Amino acid sequence: MRRDEPLSRAPGRLCAILAIELYLNAFLLVDGTPPEQVRSHFHNLAARAEKAIDSGLILRKRTAEHLRKMTETREYLISRYGPEMTSTLSELNRLMATLEEVSKKTSIRIGLVPHGAPKDNWPENRDG
Repeated sequence: MRRDEPLSRAPGRLCAILAIELYLNAFLLVDGTPPEQVRSHFHNLAARAEKAIDSGLILRKRTAEHLRKMTETREYLISRYGPEMTSTLSELNRLMATLEEVSKKTSIRIGLVPHGAPKDNWPENRDG
């Protein structure tokens, strides 16, 4: 990644957004949401997060708000179809923090935490 070329970050940004979407999809499907309903959200991270939170996924307020903002600013569409406009989107460190929290917390809730992973490192055992 080159600091002076924001376009060089576009593929990583898009992958992070898609990963967040897939983690939320997995949570909803394991929770019993019909696949048709999950697909009906298209790339709306706010709707997915809201449904997941209503179903018991515990996210920090800042993360939930970031997912709403990502939907409002059409971050997926810009990242995919207009990466030259990414200067108006989330900071990469905020995006990666959201991905990390969503991935860890959904993995725990749906039973994907690797066997033998130290429990003291699980998000539910840390502050935040």
